[in-house]
Amino acid sequence: MMFIILFSTGSESSGYITPFIGIVIWYTAAPWQRTRWDIFLLVFAFILSSMSPSDLFPAYLRKEFVQPYALKALPVTVIWLKLCYEMITRDYSRTV
Repeated sequence: MMFIILFSTGSESSGYITPFIGIVIWYTAAPWQRTRWDIFLLVFAFILSSMSPSDLFPAYLRKEFVQPYALKALPVTVIWLKLCYEMITRDYSRTV
């Protein structure tokens, strides 16, 4: 779900609901306890990707940094890379 938005040249703000579904699945579905880094990534994604196009985000930061540098995709990219790393290094089989 994150891949669709990250590697699409025509992604719009309204399309960012799709990677957030993937982020929530990533956060809740892992069989191990999440770390502080994971919580930080979740909050970072919410603030930068979800709140940056709204009026709740400071206009100066939105116009000078977020829009010109496409920073809205940064947290989703970092979480996608972390998910890829977890899929390579972790064992997802549940042992009861």
